[in-house]
Amino acid sequence: MSVCPIAETFFHLRHVLKQNPYLKIGEKKEGIRMSFVQKTVLLFIGAHFLSSAVILLVFDLNAVNHFMSNFSWLHFFQDLYGSVTFYTACLGGFFFFIGVIIPLKKT
Repeated sequence: MSVCPIAETFFHLRHVLKQNPYLKIGEKKEGIRMSFVQKTVLLFIGAHFLSSAVILLVFDLNAVNHFMSNFSWLHFFQDLYGSVTFYTACLGGFFFFIGVIIPLKKT
């Protein structure tokens, strides 16, 4: 028996948490992986949303009179926050980012 029962309890708990009953001996944890088709579909969805956001950005830009003396790009982009264009670009960036980051399955 240990001198400090709390230290022994934490040692036992850490040992139990490190074990994974579903892994076989010598098998490594693989993590999340995607097939080539899944990855391609996510990249296409992301590219589609990003291209839609660019088209909406052009429409928003055409709605503004650029030849005004007080036109500011900073105010234009600040006004886009919270609009459909902004959320479409965020959604496209999210899908594209997930499609790029998650690795392929090893075949």
